[in-house]
Amino acid sequence: MSGRMVRMRRVKRHMPGALAVALFVLALSAPSGGRAEAEEGAAPIAGPAAAPDFLIRECVHADSIHLADYLDGPVLLMFYDGGLVTNIHALRYAREWDRRYRGDGLSIIAVHAPLFEPSKVLTNAIEVVGASGAAFPVGFDMERRVYDLYGVSSLPAFVLIRPGGAIAARISGEKAYADVERAIQDELRRLRPGTVLPLIAKPFRPWDDPGADLLKPTPLTRLGYASGNIANADSGLYDEFGEYGDPGDRMRGAVFLDGNWKVGAYSVSYSDSLGRGGSRMRIIYSGKAVWILPAFESGRIPRVYVKQDRSYLPADAWGKDIEGDQAGRPYIRTAYSIPCQIVDNPAFGTHQLEIIPAEGDVSFYYLFFEAAARK
Repeated sequence: MSGRMVRMRRVKRHMPGALAVALFVLALSAPSGGRAEAEEGAAPIAGPAAAPDFLIRECVHADSIHLADYLDGPVLLMFYDGGLVTNIHALRYAREWDRRYRGDGLSIIAVHAPLFEPSKVLTNAIEVVGASGAAFPVGFDMERRVYDLYGVSSLPAFVLIRPGGAIAARISGEKAYADVERAIQDELRRLRPGTVLPLIAKPFRPWDDPGADLLKPTPLTRLGYASGNIANADSGLYDEFGEYGDPGDRMRGAVFLDGNWKVGAYSVSYSDSLGRGGSRMRIIYSGKAVWILPAFESGRIPRVYVKQDRSYLPADAWGKDIEGDQAGRPYIRTAYSIPCQIVDNPAFGTHQLEIIPAEGDVSFYYLFFEAAARK
């Protein structure tokens, strides 16, 4: 895992070449609330007044996570999906709060509640934790039982729990990090009046600030026919491989397929087993940077090239997950099905992006475009 070590318990294999996970989430109180898939915006979470107890046996940085074991002090419970770019950034904030407030008695517990299929694979979820540098306990709630137990409806979501189990605050949304830290400080000062605490951390990214003046990017573009974002999708070919033709006259923000693809409900897929090259996916977008969520079978890493504005992506626009082949052509470098930053332009702008799978079998779930501060 890229030289990063995380501690994992109770993982067992029972099929050759496949990782089967024994995940046990024991909800010790009655479930409350429903399930939703919203991702953005700051909002309070509806839910129980007291924190329902739970036990997660599949985790890192702990042998198991039993909430009751942590309630001698305040606890920040964070729900996230490691398959979402915005949620990966949330882990960075949680890591900073752990550094700032662990000495004041705060415990942080993260609960991975996956929405996308790639993040339901344990090895992918663990890689995201390792890459984040998080040192606090992280539990894998693959069936989203604890997520439902707490009535979570958007991610990332934060529940601040007082010693003994009363809930002090529920907050969700990627623009709510300052609100979460203020709630942490309020609780620490309530427990120990006069405690000297640091200033609220400045936003790590411009778009984390609700008051920032931003250049707005193309919205998150989910792939697959359920999203309606595949402009030339053919309902007669849904869920099977077929030949697609790019009409050439494109709308901004719409995805066009060219070549042999399978359009599923929540992803688009390419396979080199069909023996046909030249397939590509195009979109005209606005943004500073671009992320993509790929998925592939473990042990067979695909080769996926990236072009921008009809040429191979220039070196000054390579994202952190891009590498050049022997000819210098940029391709996506990853050994895991996790969000990959494929473009990081020198400045915000509008471009035509091309994703060109060349080897292996690969699926894509979404494209995420980053905003930038207006100068």
